[in-house]
Amino acid sequence: MKSARSDALLAGALRVQHIAIRRPGSSGVAAAVAILLLSHGAAAAPNYPVADGPGLATCQQAAHLEHENPALADGFFAWAEGFMSGLNDRYVASNAAADLLPPNLSQQQQKDFLAAFCAAHPDEPYMQGVWALYLQMRREQKLP
Repeated sequence: MKSARSDALLAGALRVQHIAIRRPGSSGVAAAVAILLLSHGAAAAPNYPVADGPGLATCQQAAHLEHENPALADGFFAWAEGFMSGLNDRYVASNAAADLLPPNLSQQQQKDFLAAFCAAHPDEPYMQGVWALYLQMRREQKLP
């Protein structure tokens, strides 16, 4: 359950910016991707965003944006791939990095996993669904 303080911090700190990305094979057509930046205004918190990107949107916000502009779905998933790649980086030296495109879990199945997570948890950040997907892949690959 969210506290009134966290709701106030979120409401005061959430701002939307738009950037353009180029999709391979799109003949230079740029798609607008909503980027949500979250920075906490608490006195002890840094005075800069501690995280950024579409992963900070709630699942409900992500679904709404993707419904309004289906091209945004690719942007959200590209963010998810980058986030999981970043998580994986800490395991490279110990040869325990997860295969992010395992034979038993296609990109479409990963997108379906995220959609199912978000349908079940509309108020959770999209990033939580990506964490759940990443941890599921690690479990299935029997990685620590």
